[in-house]
Amino acid sequence: MKFLQNNREHLNTKPPVIASLGDSLKIIPLGGTTDVTKNLYVYETKDDILVVDCGIGYPSSEILGVDILIPDTSYLIKKKEKIRGILITHGHEDHIGALSYLLDQVSAPIYATKLVLGFIESRLEERNMLKSARLFLIEPHLGSFNIGEFTITPFYVNHSIPDSLGYCIQTRAGKIFHVADFKFDFSPVIGHVFDIARASQLAKGGVLALLSDCLGSNSPGFTTSESEIEATFDTLIGKAKGKQVLITTISSNISRMYQAIIVARKYGRRVVPIGKSIAKNIEIAQRTGYLSVPEGSLILDDQKRKFRDSEVLYLIAGAYGQPGSALVKAASDANRYIKLQKGAVVIFSADPIPGIFDQVDNLINKLIIKGADVYYSEIQDNLHVSGHGSQGDLQLLASIVHPKYFIPIGGTPKHMRSYAELIAKMGFPRENILELLEGQEIIFKQGSVTLGEKVPTNEIYIDGLQVGGIGPAILRDRQMLANDGLIALFVTISKANNSLSDIKIITRGFVYPEESRELLDKTTKIAKDTFTRHIGKGKDYPFMKSQIEKAVLEFLYGEIERRPLIVSEIIEI
Repeated sequence: MKFLQNNREHLNTKPPVIASLGDSLKIIPLGGTTDVTKNLYVYETKDDILVVDCGIGYPSSEILGVDILIPDTSYLIKKKEKIRGILITHGHEDHIGALSYLLDQVSAPIYATKLVLGFIESRLEERNMLKSARLFLIEPHLGSFNIGEFTITPFYVNHSIPDSLGYCIQTRAGKIFHVADFKFDFSPVIGHVFDIARASQLAKGGVLALLSDCLGSNSPGFTTSESEIEATFDTLIGKAKGKQVLITTISSNISRMYQAIIVARKYGRRVVPIGKSIAKNIEIAQRTGYLSVPEGSLILDDQKRKFRDSEVLYLIAGAYGQPGSALVKAASDANRYIKLQKGAVVIFSADPIPGIFDQVDNLINKLIIKGADVYYSEIQDNLHVSGHGSQGDLQLLASIVHPKYFIPIGGTPKHMRSYAELIAKMGFPRENILELLEGQEIIFKQGSVTLGEKVPTNEIYIDGLQVGGIGPAILRDRQMLANDGLIALFVTISKANNSLSDIKIITRGFVYPEESRELLDKTTKIAKDTFTRHIGKGKDYPFMKSQIEKAVLEFLYGEIERRPLIVSEIIEI
């Protein structure tokens, strides 16, 4: 599929902003500092706002019926007239996945590199938003450009996806480095090495603050090169002769998929992408010139019937165990494109992020029970290489930039604290390492920093096409349904004299009615007695329903220690 290209406009390259100590800068993380995901950072001056990244999060297994999480952008919506642009660091979903939801509420241009714009275009087209989008192509070799009063100088960094950038953001309050997910990889599979020379040059003259990835702050040494993965793939695929082979990884990890394709061809296998996200991202990477593979290496779902399972390798989505993903469906015999064979080799080439370990473990368990030979990082070395810098990488960046203040981002409080201790060991003042929770403002002025207000942020849940409207009460109801089932009480009363005519109980997922008749009869009596006590106080049906539901719930918990979801309805006849 071809995407519109004519929305990519030329960048504003006015002279850079000169720092003035009389101006202040406010930075607010609206996501990405209390959790690993939902990255969204606000840079605000008196007149302008710059947004950096706008990503999604992934619900834990306890949050039922929710597809994704997005940042709370209420603060930005209130100040939408000040937003001058949205700057993107790289193409992972936790950095770009919520863009369309923000653009539903505000109008702002988006700035990103070629591959990242390809991913963004695809997502905007899915929601019929591409034609109205203003997309600016960033080419780092062209130098600096302006977004409002912010002067931006991009430089390449390494991550698990090509075309990733760090930014030097010149403001009137001082110079800020924003380096989200990164590592130092001097032999990347695809793309550029970390542009240390440019970063060093930009840091001259002093840096006020560095916002740095901190996810790898507990890992010693330096993160291994992405190129190390190919040898592991070679070993596992080489000894899987005659078997069905599946590799699952993050759907935007183009470098990882390229290595899988090369090894597959070595052993005479063609590659079949399974899952919408993987197939689409491969197509985008090919179209933008970031993925070049031997002709005939890739085949589509409907073409694989021409080949035996032993002649193909499946690249399949679902490395995080996402409900409804291709691999999750395959584990349940619900994927129409692939039937998992006994003895199949399933390779997890991605480590779960914090918050989703349980659902990945559940998926691995299902695959093992199905008879698959499953390989994952806990039992196989060099199966996944992190895209995030370890302690050595983080300290090297700190040495290059040498800022006055540090702000760890892209991690949990645990990661941020580890980062702070790591940087303090280098001799930087501990009080200059700022651990910010989601929504916490900091204000830079005259070379110093103060804490501002705490911007209210709430969890925003996406359930299908519905945005928000899924609060704690709904999630609690879903949890009760999942755990203890449902009881529905239909109370019929006479309209003429308000007398009780009948109470009918319907249960689902609670008890077998025929085996629990005595319990249900007692439940009916509790509902009847509660109705009788309150009917004399007038026709306040909402209050009466709440009292019936409360009384029944208390009774059932006292009898059998279960808390089903209870709903009631009063019907006049």
